[in-house]
Amino acid sequence: MFSLQRAGLPALLGLLVAALLLTGCGNGTGSNANGNDTYSVGEPIADENIAAVVSSPYGSDTLDVASFQQGAQQGQPPANILESFIAQHVMAGEAEERGLEPDEEAVQQQLQQLRQNFPDEETLNEILAQQGMTMDEVEEEMRSMMRMQTLQEELLASADEISDDEVQAFVDEQADQISAQHILFRVEEGASDEQRAQVRERAEAVLDSARTGEVDFAELAERHGEDGTAQQGGDLGFFSRGRMVEPFADAAFALEEEGDVTEELVETQFGFHIIRLTGRRTDDSVDPEQARAMLQQERQQEIVMDEVERLMRQATVRVNEEVTGTTLPPNN
Repeated sequence: MFSLQRAGLPALLGLLVAALLLTGCGNGTGSNANGNDTYSVGEPIADENIAAVVSSPYGSDTLDVASFQQGAQQGQPPANILESFIAQHVMAGEAEERGLEPDEEAVQQQLQQLRQNFPDEETLNEILAQQGMTMDEVEEEMRSMMRMQTLQEELLASADEISDDEVQAFVDEQADQISAQHILFRVEEGASDEQRAQVRERAEAVLDSARTGEVDFAELAERHGEDGTAQQGGDLGFFSRGRMVEPFADAAFALEEEGDVTEELVETQFGFHIIRLTGRRTDDSVDPEQARAMLQQERQQEIVMDEVERLMRQATVRVNEEVTGTTLPPNN
């Protein structure tokens, strides 16, 4: 369901590292509708057994079709599967480059936990054989994952502590809240200029009606809105500035009086919005220590994601477009 709330930063290791025997899920940071700002895209590949090949100063890795299809069956978008594959490659390579090694006892404990999921070693080996793997390969995969975890921990430890001033600024921001209604005219990712212009034209016609006040805003939202709030008359309830994407928040908080409607359409990555202010309040329920913990976690996560993106810029991926059903945008 569509949500205007700012997307939370991805779970760190879970979105960067594939679970054992499964394909991971990427966060989709590498590309956008106009081009790819993170990794390079090479010539397509045609081998029917290979979904993608990534190469970097760390070497190269291959994503086979079976692993790709397993991720797709779990509902992961193709681009996310591919970007997770690239992220895992560079994180594993960087961890090895730094000479990071997992604790041997921890490795053996993980392997023992894996064995306990099967009635005996023979059954485990049979299942691994069906996956085209051996126990030695599983152990090396486990070591690689734990190296990446160690790299993540190093990066997290490098984050500066949140200051008292930062905590207070956040508490103040959260305390200032408004309520609003909106009407979204969705623009799909990859839409052409002509398609975007058609949506804008339709939205501007509704904006004219909304600003006259002759038609109830909730009725307009129910009739024209293209997100989950439409059936509630576009009602978003109360929210703070940080809960919304920046262009939306800037426009909504600039409205002064209850009932005011934005003079122009507000464009975000979701499409075009018409916003109507319905109320203001001060919320003093934010706990400063909880705010500090949340801000510290966000800072740590940002450090990890920035490092992942830096490493991904060294990578080139070649994709079997027929197998994956996707064409990655070229590097800008």
